[in-house]
Amino acid sequence: EIGAHVLSGNVFDPKALNELLPQYSSDNKGDESNHWTTKLKESQGSIATPVQEDAFSILTESGGSFTIPNFLLPKQLHNEGNYIL
Repeated sequence: EIGAHVLSGNVFDPKALNELLPQYSSDNKGDESNHWTTKLKESQGSIATPVQEDAFSILTESGGSFTIPNFLLPKQLHNEGNYIL
């Protein structure tokens, strides 16, 4: 079925959230129970997972794929410091 898949997620850049609500910021090295990821889980039941690695693959019509090395990708496709929601 079109659109049916086990995993889905939004890659979220927390920069604006950290500027708007600095008390819940990743830069605030205080109490982790006050971090925005904890508040998100408590209020919505959603888990924000830090991006650990990037992989950019192109799928072919024959069912194969090939991966483009990260150093060839523009910076907009690098997700260091982002979260998957």
